[in-house]
Amino acid sequence: MTDRQEDFITMCNTVLVGMERHIALITPRTAVNNAYLAYKQHCTKLNTISLEQLLQTKGEAINKNNLRLKLALEMSIITKLVKNYAADKENPVLYDAVNYPESSFKTMRDETLQHVAQIVQATIDANAADLANYEVTPAIIDDFTVAWTKYQAVITNPTQAIVKKKGAGAELKAKITEVSGFFDTRLDNVMQIYRKPEPAFFRYYTNTRVIRDLRGKKAKTGGFLAGVLKSATTDELLASALIEVLNTDFVTTANGLGEYKLPLPAGTYSVRITADGYTEFQQDDVVITKGQTTTLNAALEAMV
Repeated sequence: MTDRQEDFITMCNTVLVGMERHIALITPRTAVNNAYLAYKQHCTKLNTISLEQLLQTKGEAINKNNLRLKLALEMSIITKLVKNYAADKENPVLYDAVNYPESSFKTMRDETLQHVAQIVQATIDANAADLANYEVTPAIIDDFTVAWTKYQAVITNPTQAIVKKKGAGAELKAKITEVSGFFDTRLDNVMQIYRKPEPAFFRYYTNTRVIRDLRGKKAKTGGFLAGVLKSATTDELLASALIEVLNTDFVTTANGLGEYKLPLPAGTYSVRITADGYTEFQQDDVVITKGQTTTLNAALEAMV
């Protein structure tokens, strides 16, 4: 997914949430309501495609990293014990083969990590009985083996996810083109009905229709507001929560992982965050500084 595509999807979700917040103005008008329902279906499909890509790449990478950290702990323990064994046996070749600082196991390339783990495993296989006298116990061996096996199973998953992501790229591109056409031929046109009788709603719609640059390429005079939104009681990430900068035209929504980012001119703002089923959250005196990102996370309370 390109930055431009992600910005477009954020705009689509912001438009949808904005329409849902004004549903009382939409449902009485058949033409508008039909367009809204069709648009909602488009957004559902668009989000399904984009979220699959987002979770595949981020989710697999996070899972792999967590398993690497567990393996790093077990590698740190067992390699030190093997080094003690090698030193006592006057085996400098084995000592040097497993002589890595603890921190390196968290960052070394997969190929190097596999190589060191294979040396440890081969040493265990060949000298299990002797190693027991050097505190390399069956429990320590089991912990290492389990961590190593789990990590081996996911080593290539992020790469495979990237391949799947590329394969889905054409589908995402086609859907974005379809939704863009829907805006041009139907939704933007039918929303003109509110221009005179409901100017506030019409202005709100036009504000949400702005595709904002969320990567900073156009934000030369301001900074960013960013954060993660979740439920205060369940820690559930709040996808599609609405973030509004009060008394401005700036509005956006959180993505499928509860994340949001909004470019803003430098200044001080009041920010309101809302999500269906949750109480409103508002933060005043939010300072945006040129060239910097201001973090505003929020845990919303469920409505009773």
